[in-house]
Formats: sequence, structure tokens, C-alpha cells
Amino acid sequence: MKLGIFAGGFKPFHAGHFAKLQLAINECDHVIISFGKGERKKGSDLFYSQDMCKDVYEIISNQLNKSFGSKITTVISTTSPIRDVFSIIAAKAFDPFEDDIGFDISFIKSFDSIVVYGSEEDAGKFTNHFGTDKEEKYYGSLVKEGRLRFETDPGFVLSTEAVSSFYLAPTERIHKVVMTRGSDVRAAVAEDNYDNFCWMMAPIINNDDIEDLWKILKKGV
Repeated sequence: MKLGIFAGGFKPFHAGHFAKLQLAINECDHVIISFGKGERKKGSDLFYSQDMCKDVYEIISNQLNKSFGSKITTVISTTSPIRDVFSIIAAKAFDPFEDDIGFDISFIKSFDSIVVYGSEEDAGKFTNHFGTDKEEKYYGSLVKEGRLRFETDPGFVLSTEAVSSFYLAPTERIHKVVMTRGSDVRAAVAEDNYDNFCWMMAPIINNDDIEDLWKILKKGV
């Protein structure tokens, strides 16, 4: 049994995020998705507020749960997505483990291994402890036993394959949308480019919800 973790700010959750999530769903028995709640001020002409995080999460999590049901757990992190990853790993690695981390500890312990999905930058925040005297402190014996790994899919090849059935488009076009970044989405909103915005949304999001997401984000321009 394999548990996947996909955690990030998701400001907003877009097609690139969805592709990596779909990869996780394909590879794992269950996936925990932790959304950040922090605001974002820098990097674009769009101010992404905490209220936006909440409103966007409600739309996205509703559609994800409709599509994947008991296969996933979606949460807004009470601390931070990074802290959630460390907490879930610790809950699996150490016994006894009695900290209140906001997740079902017995459920986490029921899995044999954990795979964390994210970017290479994300993985660097965790793997820099590998092979050091801190490895056992954070991960117990999971790394040595091969029961913890980080999937970054640096070339986006696996993610593109994972979502190919959701698009009626050539592989090259799918690969391009899978490479979407949050800055691309925020720029489309700031530049009032609705067509690009729609293309960069997760393919399971219906037109009405895409329009609602657009209206939410336009408040930050």
C-alpha cells in the first residue's frame, strides 16, 4: 500500500498541478493534497489573498472529490503544506506517535510507503537531510528501507502521460499545458486573457466553475 502526498501553495490550482496529482493518483493507493492558505503579494500584478485561497479551495476541492472520491483527501493546511509533509512522514516513521497533526495517524500508518510529489525545488527542502545526521531525526528508517521517495518528474513526461486521456490535443500541446506555472495563470488574469486562463485550468473543472474562479482572482488585480 502506497500513500502519496501532494502539497503546495496552489495559487491557484492549475493544469500543471492537476497533471502531477493525476500521476500521484495513478501510482498510489491514496493521495493527501494539502493546500496552503498564505497570501501572495510579490511576483505579479495580482494580489492573492487568504480569502482567495479559501474560495478557490472550495471550488477545486469540490471538483477533485467529485472526480476521485475516496481515493483522495483534500485539506487546507492549518500550518503550512511543508509542515504537513514532514508531519505525515513523521507519523509513519515513528512509533509511538501521538502528536495532533490534523490527520488520522492510524490511517497513515496503514500504508507501507510514502511518495511525495512536487517540483525539484520542493524536493530539495526535504532531501537535503538525506545522508546527514538529521536523516533519522526526520524520517526514521524510511529512507534507508526505501519506503520514502520524492517524485519531481523534471521533464514533465510522466505527468503528460498521466493526463493524456483528459485532452483532445497532440502530446506536444498537452506537454505545454502541463508545464503551466502559477505565475502564468496570475499573468493571464492580470492581462485579462480569459482564453489562456481557461486552457490553464484543470480539465475536470467545468465552465461555470472556471468562470467563478476567474471572478475570484480578478478581485486581486
